[in-house]
Amino acid sequence: MMHRATAVDKGTVVCGVAGRAGVRVCVAFCHRMVTTGPRQILTWLLAVALLGLMLAAEPAFAQTDAVRDAQRLRDAGDFTAAIRVLRTHLATQPDDLAATRLLAQTLYWTQDVDDARRVYEAALKRHPGDHHLRLDFARMLVETRDGDRARALLASLRDVPEVQAQASTLLGTLAYWEGDLTSAARLFTAALAFDPGQAEASRQLREIRLAAAPWVRVAPGLWHNDQPLDWGSVDLEAGWFPTPLTPVRVRIQPRRYSFDSRLATMWLAEGDVRHYAPGLRLETELAAGVLRRTLDEEPSVEWTGRGVVGVRLPRHVKIRGRLERVPYLYTTASLDTSMLVNVAAVELHWTDPRGWLAQAALQRQQYPDDNAVRTGYGWILAPMLRRPGLEVQAGYAFSAEDAEESRFVPADRPGTSVPPDSSAGVEGRYRP
Repeated sequence: MMHRATAVDKGTVVCGVAGRAGVRVCVAFCHRMVTTGPRQILTWLLAVALLGLMLAAEPAFAQTDAVRDAQRLRDAGDFTAAIRVLRTHLATQPDDLAATRLLAQTLYWTQDVDDARRVYEAALKRHPGDHHLRLDFARMLVETRDGDRARALLASLRDVPEVQAQASTLLGTLAYWEGDLTSAARLFTAALAFDPGQAEASRQLREIRLAAAPWVRVAPGLWHNDQPLDWGSVDLEAGWFPTPLTPVRVRIQPRRYSFDSRLATMWLAEGDVRHYAPGLRLETELAAGVLRRTLDEEPSVEWTGRGVVGVRLPRHVKIRGRLERVPYLYTTASLDTSMLVNVAAVELHWTDPRGWLAQAALQRQQYPDDNAVRTGYGWILAPMLRRPGLEVQAGYAFSAEDAEESRFVPADRPGTSVPPDSSAGVEGRYRP
């Protein structure tokens, strides 16, 4: 504790008591001033100014101590104690912006997003012009996928030189996570123009450029089942991006089949183009291809096609409808006879940023022999472990399938079929 008393002039005395908790100041005026000359008046004004500074120092010292103590507790991992210190302090100093920002950040770190949001909203009403408060709040909203509110906060910050690089980076991150790669690349480029040291913008812009780079892929394949049917293939694929939202792909796959001491060669070629329209949340895909088959030196050519329309819904949910015409090449009978299947499907996808993945679908396949197969399936994966560079998930899947007629033919009765419930243990082949 320190005590101090200073005589300003013969009629005014200023005394102060300073301590760790703050500053206490008292002023005593004598009954009358002895002199009122210019020198005494100037000295008196300086004393009043000193008094004002000392009075203003009290909340500053208290704020610094509260924030410092809470920061120390938070760094030590004691978030509960840090929140308690900050709430106690803000009960008496509600305008302390540094303490308010630290409280909201700490609440967010403890996964209490709703309470953190309430603290941020209340602070914005008290400090509507504070750019860093607005930026902190917007960052939390981006990370919790509240895009509309985040954009409303960040829109006005892109014209503020002090924070425009960070604001553009956050807006770019939001567009990137929503699949709008074109807007994201533009915003990241703007952020780096404002501040070349924006590591987050640089990293994500590099990811976009890598994701939208031309590619070539070569993948061998082998297949065996008990038809008996064996085949080998080489999958050749190349693609490029006219725009970050529009990939174009060409795929060629030669296959060599071996069955019943015979050989068959298949060439599958396909081209497709996909596009995503962020404003409509609409994704589309169109594909067309040909299948050239050579069996016993008798070549034939058939066409294939696919059309997909999908809508990205809130909460990271996507629904897709698919129509396609595809070759069926999985039995010996399908190599002897052309089998092109018409498929109609509806799919539901869920991709949660916390690591959950799920999909469900209903599908109908119509075969040219007037048989139809209806399929329903679903699966879900839950995050078990998430670390930088490592993610472990566990899940469950189910499926059910039903055909109008069985195409299983017993080996000893090639002209008849066997009901599905009696085919167990019976040797034969599927001949759709």
